Amino acid sequence: MVSLSTGILILFAVSCLVAFIVPFATEGVLKQIGFDRIVPGLGAFALVALPFAALFGIAAGCGADVSAMVPGFAVASVVSFLLSRINLPAHLRGILLLAGCVLMTINTSVDAIATPVAAVLMGLLSWKIADNLCLPSESTLDDVLPSLFWLVGVMWIRLASPEAVLATQEGALLGIISVAQILRVVQAPFVGNDKLFVKRVVLAATGGLGVLIVLTKLLLAVNMTGLALLVGAGMFVTYLFFNIDAEARNTGSGATGMKLLIIAGMLLLVATRFFGTFGLVALAPTALIAPRTLMAQLPGLFFAVRALLQAFILTYNSNVTGINITHAYTGAALYAGFVGMIILTMLLREIKDRRILAAVFLGAGALVPVGANYLLHAEPTCSLLVSSTVAGVLLSALGPALQRGEASGYENLLLMPAFMVASGVMTGGLIEAGNTTTIQTKATMLAYGIAFVVVASVVFYLILKKTGPKPAQASSD
Repeated sequence: MVSLSTGILILFAVSCLVAFIVPFATEGVLKQIGFDRIVPGLGAFALVALPFAALFGIAAGCGADVSAMVPGFAVASVVSFLLSRINLPAHLRGILLLAGCVLMTINTSVDAIATPVAAVLMGLLSWKIADNLCLPSESTLDDVLPSLFWLVGVMWIRLASPEAVLATQEGALLGIISVAQILRVVQAPFVGNDKLFVKRVVLAATGGLGVLIVLTKLLLAVNMTGLALLVGAGMFVTYLFFNIDAEARNTGSGATGMKLLIIAGMLLLVATRFFGTFGLVALAPTALIAPRTLMAQLPGLFFAVRALLQAFILTYNSNVTGINITHAYTGAALYAGFVGMIILTMLLREIKDRRILAAVFLGAGALVPVGANYLLHAEPTCSLLVSSTVAGVLLSALGPALQRGEASGYENLLLMPAFMVASGVMTGGLIEAGNTTTIQTKATMLAYGIAFVVVASVVFYLILKKTGPKPAQASSD
């Protein structure tokens, strides 16, 4: 466990209360809350949860230790489902999920952080991806991003940082999240009618100043003051794309996407050059100031996925120089990652039954990393995940332009790499098992895997056929 400073915990508690109570009181949330959608939604939840339960059962039957996986996955997916079905606004759901994730991590051993965090991430993302795809009109990232940023940051910090700085770095991350939550509440009167960017510059500077106060006064980390400037720059970039998301998604123009990719790339370079991967961990929460603005949230999501990917590479890739993409398997995996994400992009437009689309996304996201871990070795798996991440951010930003706005849900293309990396981390033990087994055993396991996919596909098809077609905009309930 890591002992965070009392001041940081108080700041986080205050920020959660402010960010929750103010919208709850001003937006009439109490009148919206209802429980009538829970029972009708159980069928959709079962279609998501039961295949994963079967996979955990198969893993346990093969002798794998799933005791650190099942609780986190089950609690995260169930809580996400329940909160999404009581009509609680997405940003309020995000605060509750974040508070739960913080409590979980501060009570988890430093040495045993990877598997529990990956399991929670898979639980959160499995339901989030399914819910976004089945209910495209309600698609949002507001509820999953706070927890994602915290969990990814904690995983990276505890895997890569010396024990002496764990509390300081985790405290800095929690402080940045707290400042972003407070800024999101107080910014409302100032974000409109800002053609000269004056208000957005002042708001970003205010956020950077808040982070500076956290670093110097609460954490006494004067050697980290440069981080405040980086966070302020990240907040300004978020504000740049704050009010243009709706128009960009409706018209399918690629200009906004290109600008976003260029600026996000520049931030990526600066953050990693001066602060390493921890710079990405600190940058990611700057997306929290953008309320339901998917385009503005994409850079933060990309930074978080990139940090999560680096955690996987650090843990399982023994090549200290990185990934050798000239190796035959590694180059093929790089190609496969790009092709796979392009196929998923096309399916967003071609598949009209959103439940089938959700099944394809979740099946590919969960099983492909598992197969790569066991059938290949660490470097090809890392290569697959790297190309999936790069393709995910490119297609999320440019998808509306490439498809001429004929489909929605492109933000899920960037959630997919996070889901895949979490699956890879949770099943990382298969890499060593695959390295020590024979080709014949791998072929047998591959045949079993194909048989499982075929049987699950037939069962899923029969269930969908019995329940009737699902239009693109219909409810998953």
